[in-house]
Amino acid sequence: MMTSNVAVLACLLAVLGLQICTAATIEKENFVRKCGNEMDPIPIDIGNCGGLFMPTAVYVEPCALAPRGPCAVNKGQNVSIYINFNSTVDADAPYTYVYGLIRSIPVPYSVGDYANVCSHLMNYDSCPIKAGQVYSYNIQVPVLEEYPSLTLAVEVKIADKKGSSDYLTCFAFALQIN
Repeated sequence: MMTSNVAVLACLLAVLGLQICTAATIEKENFVRKCGNEMDPIPIDIGNCGGLFMPTAVYVEPCALAPRGPCAVNKGQNVSIYINFNSTVDADAPYTYVYGLIRSIPVPYSVGDYANVCSHLMNYDSCPIKAGQVYSYNIQVPVLEEYPSLTLAVEVKIADKKGSSDYLTCFAFALQIN
């Protein structure tokens, strides 16, 4: 109920010509942002690298060059990846693997607890994942200061469970580290 009260307050302030933009006023319903004069985010172009289905949309923040990219990020910054998908299968505990492709060599990147899809579903969704249902999932990725400045492909693979190579989805996008 708190979210709907915040949404009503945000609408009232907008009608009055006032703007307030905090994390609480950003509605994350399928990652559609409505706050002040901010533009709705643009889904990025992604490549298919396997799996049973493709996400319906992927958003990366920051990504000023969406939809084509590359998404440029600065060292020391966090990158948010929002993934919307309509699952074609059931999965009890899906798990995410992220790789940076450097000279076509996949280098694993730990996203910590964000790898646990069930813990980071949005819109009050929960596991198990059910076929035919629409989900939104968020990953936070820190870009460490010690990373080299380069442009690379990032692969995100969501497996049906930890340790599995049965991928529900796999997509890739371009990332530029400054």
